Amino acid sequence: MLDLLSTSTGRIKQGQLGKNGPMVPVIGLGCMGMSEFYGSADPNECRQTLRRALELGCNFFDTAAIYGLGKNEEFLGEFLADIPRESYVLATKCGVRRDPENLMQRIIDNSAAHIKSSSEESLARLRLDYIDLFYLHRIADNGENIEESMRAMAEL
Repeated sequence: MLDLLSTSTGRIKQGQLGKNGPMVPVIGLGCMGMSEFYGSADPNECRQTLRRALELGCNFFDTAAIYGLGKNEEFLGEFLADIPRESYVLATKCGVRRDPENLMQRIIDNSAAHIKSSSEESLARLRLDYIDLFYLHRIADNGENIEESMRAMAEL
């Protein structure tokens, strides 16, 4: 079994995100289930989970625009509003839309327009000035527009 806790502190071990990135826990907290997909979620239990994660040193939270049709980002934004911005790292994703006629149908959208609008919408829902890690949730099977997608991400 992977040893995630430091024996000296009882907190989750840390590592650097990328070559020059921030220190983050070796395991982050995926928040998708706090809004949908795994059955109903109790908001109070979700907040307790987030608080406990922070107590253990897990300050790296992962979400996406499509989780709960943006509700997951809104929930995290509300929770994180009273927490100093430098004390957590937030990742969110774009590149997938849901069909309004069939919410279970996901549409891969790696267009520059979607990436830019998704980042603006995520920032608003999360109540943040910046996103620490913003990436494509899915890449089109044929790789279509990947250069356009990467240019849009670089501009952000």
